[in-house]
Amino acid sequence: MINHSYSNRQVLMRIPVQISYNSNLETAMKLMLEAARSHPRVLREPAPAALLTSFADDGIKLELMAWIEDPERGKLNLQSDLKLGALQGLCRQRDRDSLPAA
Repeated sequence: MINHSYSNRQVLMRIPVQISYNSNLETAMKLMLEAARSHPRVLREPAPAALLTSFADDGIKLELMAWIEDPERGKLNLQSDLKLGALQGLCRQRDRDSLPAA
């Protein structure tokens, strides 16, 4: 018997995110992907993905899927980093959108 569970160290991170119905869905998904692509622990292949998973009473549920190969370094800290990166991107986008037209 061969145990293949240790032959591949890649682990899929599934990171739930919920946004308001007033939010721009495409922008939120784009920023989630940018946060994942820019994080040094997230693998380029398989590529990260942002998916719409469901509609809730109080918002739209999304999920960021990203592969890593170092789960021993922690998963919750990575989840926090990626959510923070997406939130910072949303704040920058909001600030740009609120600038007065020149």
